[in-house]
Amino acid sequence: MEYAVKKTDNKVYIELKGDIDIVNASNFKNTCMEIIAEEKKDVVFDCSHLDFIDSTALGSMVIVNKYADSLGLNVKLVNAKERIKKLFSITALDTVITIE
Repeated sequence: MEYAVKKTDNKVYIELKGDIDIVNASNFKNTCMEIIAEEKKDVVFDCSHLDFIDSTALGSMVIVNKYADSLGLNVKLVNAKERIKKLFSITALDTVITIE
């Protein structure tokens, strides 16, 4: 997994690339939580170049979302491929995390 961070006045955009799976999900979670703690802004994950996520990655997304929520912040996924949207839908995580 690779990522790039872009900041605006009120949001942090994290562009994800590659796969998030059991190998790197913990690093992904820790990195996101550090960014949220430092920036204290809503997070938008740009998933246009995200190819794959597994259940470990979903769990990391839930933890990141809960952490952001505890700070009064929002997490949103944009540009997700249909197979990734479907995974969020099947697990009902699309009711917890906004997907556009």
